[in-house]
Amino acid sequence: GCYGSRERNETQDTGIQVPVDRLTVSYSRSSGPGGQHVNKVSTKAEVRFHVHTADWIPHDVRQKILEKNKNRINKAGELLVTSETSRSQQRNLSDCIQKISSIIAEASEKPREATAEESAVRAA
Repeated sequence: GCYGSRERNETQDTGIQVPVDRLTVSYSRSSGPGGQHVNKVSTKAEVRFHVHTADWIPHDVRQKILEKNKNRINKAGELLVTSETSRSQQRNLSDCIQKISSIIAEASEKPREATAEESAVRAA
Protein backbone atom coordinates (compact mmCIF):
# COMPACT_ATOMS: atom_id res chain seq x y z
CA GLY A 1 0.00 0.00 0.00
CA CYS A 2 0.94 3.61 0.33
CA TYR A 3 2.27 3.27 3.84
CA GLY A 4 5.68 1.74 3.35
CA SER A 5 7.92 1.16 6.34
CA ARG A 6 7.34 4.59 7.87
CA GLU A 7 4.41 3.26 9.84
CA ARG A 8 6.66 1.12 12.01
CA ASN A 9 8.61 4.09 13.26
CA GLU A 10 5.68 5.94 14.75
CA THR A 11 5.73 6.23 18.51
CA GLN A 12 2.13 5.06 18.92
CA ASP A 13 2.98 1.38 18.78
CA THR A 14 5.03 1.56 21.97
CA GLY A 15 2.84 4.12 23.65
CA ILE A 16 6.06 5.77 24.80
CA GLN A 17 6.45 9.43 24.05
CA VAL A 18 10.06 10.55 24.05
CA PRO A 19 10.21 13.50 26.47
CA VAL A 20 12.61 15.89 24.79
CA ASP A 21 13.06 17.84 28.02
CA ARG A 22 14.54 14.74 29.67
CA LEU A 23 17.19 14.31 27.00
CA THR A 24 20.57 15.95 26.85
CA VAL A 25 20.77 17.70 23.52
CA SER A 26 23.92 19.29 22.20
CA TYR A 27 25.04 20.52 18.84
CA SER A 28 28.51 20.27 17.45
CA ARG A 29 30.14 20.97 14.17
CA SER A 30 29.75 18.23 11.68
CA SER A 31 32.87 16.23 11.11
CA GLY A 32 34.17 15.21 7.76
CA PRO A 33 35.31 17.09 4.70
CA GLY A 34 33.29 20.05 3.64
CA GLY A 35 33.31 23.32 1.82
CA GLN A 36 33.82 26.74 3.32
CA HIS A 37 30.42 26.91 4.94
CA VAL A 38 29.86 23.42 6.19
CA ASN A 39 32.24 23.40 9.14
CA LYS A 40 31.28 26.80 10.51
CA VAL A 41 27.80 25.88 11.67
CA SER A 42 27.05 23.59 14.55
CA THR A 43 24.27 21.54 13.06
CA LYS A 44 25.24 18.04 14.12
CA ALA A 45 22.70 17.09 16.75
CA GLU A 46 23.72 14.83 19.59
CA VAL A 47 21.04 13.47 21.86
CA ARG A 48 21.68 11.28 24.86
CA PHE A 49 19.94 10.10 27.95
CA HIS A 50 20.91 7.99 30.91
CA VAL A 51 19.20 4.67 30.31
CA HIS A 52 19.04 3.46 33.93
CA THR A 53 17.31 6.58 35.17
CA ALA A 54 14.97 6.98 32.20
CA ASP A 55 11.81 6.30 34.19
CA TRP A 56 9.65 7.12 31.16
CA ILE A 57 10.72 3.77 29.72
CA PRO A 58 9.52 0.52 31.35
CA HIS A 59 12.27 -1.28 33.24
CA ASP A 60 12.40 -4.40 31.07
CA VAL A 61 12.54 -2.27 27.95
CA ARG A 62 15.49 -0.36 29.41
CA GLN A 63 17.32 -3.64 29.98
CA LYS A 64 16.73 -4.61 26.36
CA ILE A 65 17.94 -1.23 25.13
CA LEU A 66 21.16 -1.73 27.08
CA GLU A 67 21.62 -5.22 25.65
CA LYS A 68 20.80 -4.36 22.04
CA ASN A 69 22.67 -1.06 21.81
CA LYS A 70 25.96 -1.72 23.61
CA ASN A 71 27.85 0.15 20.91
CA ARG A 72 25.70 3.25 21.43
CA ILE A 73 26.05 3.42 25.22
CA ASN A 74 28.89 5.56 26.52
CA LYS A 75 30.89 5.01 29.71
CA ALA A 76 28.41 7.05 31.71
CA GLY A 77 25.65 4.62 30.75
CA GLU A 78 24.03 7.04 28.36
CA LEU A 79 22.52 6.07 25.05
CA LEU A 80 23.99 8.38 22.44
CA VAL A 81 22.34 9.16 19.13
CA THR A 82 23.66 11.64 16.62
CA SER A 83 22.42 13.01 13.35
CA GLU A 84 24.08 15.26 10.84
CA THR A 85 21.94 14.53 7.82
CA SER A 86 20.56 18.03 7.53
CA ARG A 87 21.83 21.60 7.68
CA SER A 88 19.06 22.36 10.13
CA GLN A 89 19.52 21.73 13.86
CA GLN A 90 15.80 21.24 14.29
CA ARG A 91 15.65 18.59 11.59
CA ASN A 92 18.65 16.75 12.96
CA LEU A 93 17.13 16.86 16.42
CA SER A 94 13.88 15.31 15.26
CA ASP A 95 15.91 12.73 13.36
CA CYS A 96 17.61 11.80 16.65
CA ILE A 97 14.27 11.62 18.46
CA GLN A 98 12.99 9.38 15.68
CA LYS A 99 16.00 7.08 16.11
CA ILE A 100 15.45 6.91 19.86
CA SER A 101 11.78 6.11 19.29
CA SER A 102 12.60 3.21 17.02
CA ILE A 103 15.27 1.92 19.43
CA ILE A 104 12.62 1.93 22.16
CA ALA A 105 10.09 0.38 19.80
CA GLU A 106 12.47 -2.43 18.91
CA ALA A 107 13.26 -3.06 22.56
CA SER A 108 9.56 -3.16 23.47
CA GLU A 109 8.67 -5.68 20.81
CA LYS A 110 7.94 -9.14 22.01
CA PRO A 111 10.86 -11.32 20.96
CA ARG A 112 10.53 -12.83 17.53
CA GLU A 113 11.63 -16.38 16.78
CA ALA A 114 14.95 -15.29 15.31
CA THR A 115 16.04 -13.66 18.54
CA ALA A 116 15.94 -16.95 20.42
CA GLU A 117 18.46 -18.40 17.99
CA GLU A 118 20.64 -15.33 18.24
CA SER A 119 20.78 -15.48 22.00
CA ALA A 120 21.64 -19.18 21.86
CA VAL A 121 24.55 -18.34 19.59
CA ARG A 122 25.66 -15.58 21.94
CA ALA A 123 25.48 -17.83 24.98
CA ALA A 124 27.67 -20.49 23.38
